[in-house]
Amino acid sequence: MILGQDALHRRVGSQEIGRDQFVALAQAGEDSGDAAQFTIQVLPPGTVLHPGISAGPASILLFAPRPAPGLVHVPALSGTGHFIDDPGAVDGFIQAFTRLQSMALSPAESAELIRHYAKAA
Repeated sequence: MILGQDALHRRVGSQEIGRDQFVALAQAGEDSGDAAQFTIQVLPPGTVLHPGISAGPASILLFAPRPAPGLVHVPALSGTGHFIDDPGAVDGFIQAFTRLQSMALSPAESAELIRHYAKAA
């Protein structure tokens, strides 16, 4: 998951709820023995984004064994959104995500930043 740092400034609920959310987010991205639940990277403010990235949130679903075709889910406010299964389009999303990963803080730096927000909440 790649999260813009500006999202960490948005408060939903009380100070205690915010702190608990930051702690849960940091823990979810940390190693818990075998593997982290998922990888979290924070994209610093002011990062110049690739034009193809500004489309908004999307989930890339890849299936084993590779090169099995993947899917991209694009959410919508009204309903479940839609799935993209065109291999070229899926590859475009994967390339954009890979580019975002290279511009974001490392998972360890991101967890440290999120823990800082938890202490400040």
